[in-house]
Amino acid sequence: MSEYRELDQAPPLAKLQAGFKQLRAFHERTLKLIESVEAELERRKKELKEPADKKEEYTLARAAQQARERDLKDLRADMTKLAAAIARAAAALAEEQRKAGWDALQRRANDEIAAANQLFVIQTQIRVYLIRLTPVQDSLDSAIEYALANRLDLMNQRARVVDAWRQIDVTDNALRAGLNVTVNADIATPPGGDNPFDFRASASSYSVGFHFDGPLNREAERNVYRTSQIDYEQARRSFITQEDLIVRAIRNDLRQLRTEELNFEISRQSLIAAARQVESAREELLNSTDPTSTQNILTALNSLLSAKNSLIQSWVSYETSRIQLLLDMDALQVDERGVYIDEHNNRPDEPAAAAQLSGSASAVQRAP
Repeated sequence: MSEYRELDQAPPLAKLQAGFKQLRAFHERTLKLIESVEAELERRKKELKEPADKKEEYTLARAAQQARERDLKDLRADMTKLAAAIARAAAALAEEQRKAGWDALQRRANDEIAAANQLFVIQTQIRVYLIRLTPVQDSLDSAIEYALANRLDLMNQRARVVDAWRQIDVTDNALRAGLNVTVNADIATPPGGDNPFDFRASASSYSVGFHFDGPLNREAERNVYRTSQIDYEQARRSFITQEDLIVRAIRNDLRQLRTEELNFEISRQSLIAAARQVESAREELLNSTDPTSTQNILTALNSLLSAKNSLIQSWVSYETSRIQLLLDMDALQVDERGVYIDEHNNRPDEPAAAAQLSGSASAVQRAP
C-alpha cells in the first residue's frame, strides 16, 4: 500500500477499489495471525504451573499472561471496528469522492499497520516465554555426591590408592624374620638285593635342617618399604586433589548456570523492550513529519535484531554450561552414534529457540 502514499493526487476509482481489496486481504491475514497468537497464548497458559519455590516469579508470569489476554481481546475488538470502517469506506467510494476515498484508504492502511505492529509486540512477548531453559534438577550436594560416586577417573584414582596401600603390606612382610625348615629323605633298598620294592630304613638316609633369617639386616627391604609408603601418600594426595577439583568444577558449573539463567531472563526482557521500541518507532514514522523518524525505526530494528541474537546466545550459553555440568558429573549419556541423549522428554511439537525468534510475526511485518 506504500504506492498510494507516494502519489501526488487521488488515483482512479478502479485503483482505489483494488487498494481496498488488498487492504481487506491483509486484514484477513492479520485475523488468522491473531488466531495463531491466541493458540500460542493458550499453550503458554497450559505450561504455566505454580512452582513451590518460585511463587513470586509465577505471580509475575501469571500477571503478564493475563495482560496479554487483555491485549489480544482489545486487539480483536479494534480489528472488528476496523473491518467495519474499511467496509464503510469501500462502500462510499465514488468518482466525485476519490480524494476522500484516497484519504480513507491511507488512514485505514495506517490503522492496519498499527494493529499488525501491536500484534507483533504481543506475539513477541508470548513467544519469548515459550522458549524455556532445560531445568537442572540436581542441587549442589546431590550433584557432588553423584559425581564422586560415578566419575570413572576418580574411581581409577581410588583404585591406585588401594593398590598402594596393599603394596605397603607386601613390603612390610619382607621386613619380618624368616624361619625355614627343610626335611630330606633318601629311601633305598639293601645293596645286592633283587627286590626293587624292598625298602629298608637301614639302607635309607634322612636329614632335617633349619634356616633362620633374622630381621637385623634389612636395608634394601627397608628402602622398598619406605618407597611404598611414599607412593601411597602420593596416590592418596592425588586422589584428594582429584576429588577437590571435581567439587570445584561442579560448583563453578552450577554458578555459571545460575549466571546464564539470569542473563537469559535479562535478554528476554530486553527483547520485549526492543519489540515495543519498534512499535513506537513505526507509529512515529506514520504519524510524524520528523525527518529523524526513519532513522529511529532503523535503529529500533537493529536493536531488535541484536536483542534476538543476544537471547539466542544466552540460550546457547546456558545449554553449553548445562552439558558441561553433565560432563563433569559423568552423567552425559550418548547413543551408539555418540550423539547426546537428552535426559528430559522434549516435546516434538516445540519449535526451536531460533525458529521461535526468527519466525516471530514475520508476516505481520509485511505491511500493506
